[in-house]
Amino acid sequence: MLKLTKRKGSPFWQIHGTCPYTGERLRISTGTDREGEAKNILAATLSRRHREAVYGPATETLVAEAVLEYIDKGGDARFLGPILEHLGKSRMMDVKDQDLSALGRKVYPEAKPSTLVRQLYGPFQAVWNAAAKAEMVPARTIAKPKVKRVPAKYPKDDWLWVVLKSLTRLEQRAALLFMSFSGARASEVVAVKVKNHDPAKGTVLLENTKNGEPRLVPLPALVNDALKLLPHNKPEDPLFGYTQRFALNNMLKRACKRAGVEYMSPHKAGRHAFSARFLNDGNSLKALQEAGGWKSLTVVANIYGHLERAQTDQAMRSVRTDLDTQETHTAIQAPNDWSKYVPKTKTKA
Repeated sequence: MLKLTKRKGSPFWQIHGTCPYTGERLRISTGTDREGEAKNILAATLSRRHREAVYGPATETLVAEAVLEYIDKGGDARFLGPILEHLGKSRMMDVKDQDLSALGRKVYPEAKPSTLVRQLYGPFQAVWNAAAKAEMVPARTIAKPKVKRVPAKYPKDDWLWVVLKSLTRLEQRAALLFMSFSGARASEVVAVKVKNHDPAKGTVLLENTKNGEPRLVPLPALVNDALKLLPHNKPEDPLFGYTQRFALNNMLKRACKRAGVEYMSPHKAGRHAFSARFLNDGNSLKALQEAGGWKSLTVVANIYGHLERAQTDQAMRSVRTDLDTQETHTAIQAPNDWSKYVPKTKTKA
């Protein structure tokens, strides 16, 4: 059995003994004199040896085993079916970039590059990352198709006002306001329950988010006041009366048709509009990432970076300076002699 010991004259803890899974004799320095850290290293060593005894060395790890590791650690299984079906019995180390390209052509023949990245390359990279973290395979970056970045389309506040007036029920107006000022996704909006709204603090707790982490949303007074007017039902009832995100789509389609304006999906009317308003108010992409609950700043930059760039450009044009006087403008426009504006320096003898 493996245990922690210290050799005479050494401050570091060592892992010493016989591995219960492989039978090998080990004497490994942990490189630390802290017992807590040494215990963690011992646990990791036992876990790795157990995995190697069950599955074999890292080079023998199957795709199916890596997928199970990813799911066990809380990974999203939505798009893993085709990967398991076609590559499950393959060794991870044998899967080449061209194999994923062939699988994409077979399973998603009409898919755009963005769809392939979302449903194939991204999930496979996530599986690989989980396996690498568990030391089942070495780290690797999967080559993905290039995706043309299209600036996010979003409605302005005048669109929001027209559509709000065309909605017939308070619940509908409250839902649209909440989407537009919280950045909540349609699936997150319909998951909000009565108990999640705290009118006194002006917050809504999003328990079920896309990234799996709850998010507490502070509400502008306009939105909180609208939510206060909603019927006080049972705590577990849906706050906005919707249980399916498709219902929000249908609600907006009908409202836009009545108002005679272009239809904007809940994602555009909600998440995109929220992000544009947030950045146009002078906030940074990093602040937007935190406010909107994104895990990756790269994703935020790819979608909304052009909006922050526009604000930066405007800020650079608006920088205040004492040089901005009529005298300076006149001097700049002088045709030839600038010598009178240049400070004279004394020349050493």
